[in-house]
Amino acid sequence: MNSNKTKALLIAVGMVALLEILGPPAFSQTLQIDADRQYSFAELLFSKQEYPSAVFEYQRFIHFFENDPRVEKAMFRIGESHFQAGCPDEAIQSFSELINRFPNTALAVDAFFQISRCHMQRRDPVSAEAVMHNLISISDDPAVIDRAHHRLGWIQIENGQWDKAKSYFDRISPENRALYRLDDLGRELARADALEMKDPTTAGVLSVVPGGGFLYCERYRDALVAFLLNGALIWAAVDSFDNEQYALGAVISFVEFGFYAGNIHGSVSAAHKYNRAKARGFIQELKQNARIQVSAKDAGLGLSFRCVF
Repeated sequence: MNSNKTKALLIAVGMVALLEILGPPAFSQTLQIDADRQYSFAELLFSKQEYPSAVFEYQRFIHFFENDPRVEKAMFRIGESHFQAGCPDEAIQSFSELINRFPNTALAVDAFFQISRCHMQRRDPVSAEAVMHNLISISDDPAVIDRAHHRLGWIQIENGQWDKAKSYFDRISPENRALYRLDDLGRELARADALEMKDPTTAGVLSVVPGGGFLYCERYRDALVAFLLNGALIWAAVDSFDNEQYALGAVISFVEFGFYAGNIHGSVSAAHKYNRAKARGFIQELKQNARIQVSAKDAGLGLSFRCVF
């Protein structure tokens, strides 16, 4: 028994000694993270649009290589990933952290623009404008200020505020007007005044004849349904009263009043929807004709244009 215990003890001591010799190098090779490979892996995930995984890998890169010169870009990529994943609040937080850590850099400026885009994704144009005004107030670079005014103009376009958009475009310095193709854009915006819009008041007045407002708004099926339904109910109510069925006539009249009021309200609403659809189509056409995109570069983000007016 003692001999067996001695052998077991010697084996245990030998294993410990072996681990002391071989263990640390083996573990160090397993846990070693290379900055280039880590960053490249995060970039690969981003390019494959695997945004949650990309965020995690960029964060790992920042954690292990906090002094690497690519940390700023990794932080920007985190914000972009959140934005592309439809998480504007997280994106705003990420871009804000970049601005606080790396102020007065090219990517910090781009982060302001991305925050503005995030607010538009949140359907908060007021905050999107405020971010641009803040950037204008703290920047002394004419190119940045012109770019901010250009962005403010497009925010107004997306809200259907054509005159306000023109006023922001007019603030862009003369030397950069050609860069943003403002003459062409101005001609396109001039077409906004000629957009065919429907007057909601007119739609409501025409609805005195059931379906008239819908017909004015070019919703022909709704016009036919409103006309036939209201006409049938009116005829039924009149027929009931003619046959001295006053209770039934009163009930039908009450029901018809609801449908008749709905016909008026629906026509006014249809006019607003028609106008919004026209504005959206015009805005989409503007975007297709004048695409001004931000593309990532090693030194920061630069503007790239494709204008086909």
